[in-house]
Amino acid sequence: MQANPGQKAAIETRGRALVVEAGAGTGKTRVLIERFVHLLAANPDWSLESIIAITFTKKAAREMRTRLRQAIEERAKKEGAASIWAARRRELERLQVSTIHSLCARIL
Repeated sequence: MQANPGQKAAIETRGRALVVEAGAGTGKTRVLIERFVHLLAANPDWSLESIIAITFTKKAAREMRTRLRQAIEERAKKEGAASIWAARRRELERLQVSTIHSLCARIL
């Protein structure tokens, strides 16, 4: 699926925090996954812990975590065992994807 101009801007905006807000079925999760992967690709020295994705529901957090794992695993397979993506694949448990409540509990 091709990103529209607003989605493309959300994926590629750098240097600041970003909130993605849209209605159901508009591709928010896909955009956030692509943004996460785009940021990691542009910053190979960043660890998986460098980016936090926050959602409002446990279901959305599970979906996002699953899709991020798949995206990282696909990149690792494509790039090979010596790539940064293979190293990231080995550290998938460090993904920071949670609900706002889980994040606050972790901080406390």
